[in-house]
Amino acid sequence: WLAERYCRNPGIRLRAEQGLLKLASLPPAPGDAVLRAALHTMVGVCLWTLAERSAAIHNFDQAIASARESGDPGSLAHALSGRIQAHWAGGQYDEGLRLGDEVERIYRELGDTGALAMITNTRGALLLWRGELRPSLATFETALAFSRQVGWGYGTAMIVGNMSLVYKELGDLAREFG
Repeated sequence: WLAERYCRNPGIRLRAEQGLLKLASLPPAPGDAVLRAALHTMVGVCLWTLAERSAAIHNFDQAIASARESGDPGSLAHALSGRIQAHWAGGQYDEGLRLGDEVERIYRELGDTGALAMITNTRGALLLWRGELRPSLATFETALAFSRQVGWGYGTAMIVGNMSLVYKELGDLAREFG
């Protein structure tokens, strides 16, 4: 919801797009690729929120290319996360899971437990949409543990909500949340 509220402000997207134009007009400098990746990711998220899917995907792909160019793992993980959402929405769950493996590996190497909670929650959702209920539930339980470890209240609530969808499909809602 935060990204949605943030990106519905047209000034945010405009500033990110202006940043990309300005960056393109300057002589190359160290850190350009990381900045370009972050700006393309922001534009992509904003466009995605506004249901401008093809333009969003283009920006996510540009973000990934810039992040790979930069060699910065955190930048790459962030850029890939936007593309995973596009795969999810397009029903390309296997590709989303494949990219999720890469993102999870990066966040484990970085020791970023909060980000692990987010990507693990996303993995659980992809599995749920693919119809793999028990693996989805186990993945959400892992995400919940990460979320609680870092004290991420909103994330914990979101993950528990996702778990309730699985319990409902399994017919266990009353037993688990009653």
